[in-house]
Amino acid sequence: MENVLAACTLTMVFGVPVEIIRQAVVNFKGLPGRMELIRELKGIKYYNDTTATTPDAVMAALDTFKQKVVLLAGGTDKQLIFKDLAMAITKKVKTLILFKGTATEKLLKELAKIKFNKSIIIVDSMPAAFGAAKNVLKKGDIFILSPGAASFGIFINEFDRGAQFNREVKKIK
Repeated sequence: MENVLAACTLTMVFGVPVEIIRQAVVNFKGLPGRMELIRELKGIKYYNDTTATTPDAVMAALDTFKQKVVLLAGGTDKQLIFKDLAMAITKKVKTLILFKGTATEKLLKELAKIKFNKSIIIVDSMPAAFGAAKNVLKKGDIFILSPGAASFGIFINEFDRGAQFNREVKKIK
């Protein structure tokens, strides 16, 4: 919403008519890998937010949901701070699935400091993440890939990570 408002404000400054702006907003489908709803199946929504490679981006994603989510995150550290993300996870996540990596290690330390007491599952591949998710997801849940970290180590890049997520979602029957 913040991005939409910023874009609308900027286009209005340049004299774009309000009706054209409204049509653009109504017709905008979003970008791949940015809070992209891939599928809803058996009452579970699967979101690909692979481009959320910072803690702030994950916190913004979590803020879009009223309910607690199953979060798939973690990976390689980009020398970022995970304290605020750990707090957000405490409030917004019911199960945390993390890819192995240096960012995951930092996040786990922050979660330990605040005595996070919900389920944490560590995985080393996208199929393993979906295997873990299968055991915790229930009708009405949201499963979101929003890593807050770089993808290197397990994936070629963030787009490979997102493509693997999408493939796994589409395999679900």
